[in-house]
Amino acid sequence: MSITATGGNFTLTGDDVSYLFHVNTDNGDLISDHFGAPVTDFIPPAYIFQSGWHDKLANDRREFPDVGRSDPRLPAVHIEHSDGDTVSAFIYQSHEILPGKPTIPGFPATYGNDSDVTTLQVQLYDNVSDVGAVLSYSVFPKYNAIARSFKITNNGTGDIVIERAASFSFDFPNLDFEVIEPYGDWSHS
Repeated sequence: MSITATGGNFTLTGDDVSYLFHVNTDNGDLISDHFGAPVTDFIPPAYIFQSGWHDKLANDRREFPDVGRSDPRLPAVHIEHSDGDTVSAFIYQSHEILPGKPTIPGFPATYGNDSDVTTLQVQLYDNVSDVGAVLSYSVFPKYNAIARSFKITNNGTGDIVIERAASFSFDFPNLDFEVIEPYGDWSHS
């Protein structure tokens, strides 16, 4: 199977790729563990204590970073609530694994039949603002492709304004990477 969920640990696999993340049991955040070459026995690295003033959220590689909880990186979602507040705290609620890939009406998307793709849907909820988010991870194992999208639902009585929405947010570990940029105007639009 291309997606497994054991407790709060999620493993998405293609023929030559693995993507792992877990639920932080302290605060309900989704934390990215690995994206890259296939792995079979993965043990997440232990938290490394840093002296001085330090907020752990600033170093966690969060799957769905939001605004106002000491995370200095760009958020995947930035919502302004009816009272003008912009703080959000999307916390894990539940998940389900589905055959196929749900459509995204009005947006370009990948498609596949039930035997080509499997989708993990993770439900997150902000209890203060009464706003929910569903993260969808669709795995096409034959192509080593993982498509991601999310849906926001306002369950509250006030209006919300979505200031920023990124279907994919990924923190790479602090390693020595080489950046390659092809020539041309394609990246300047």
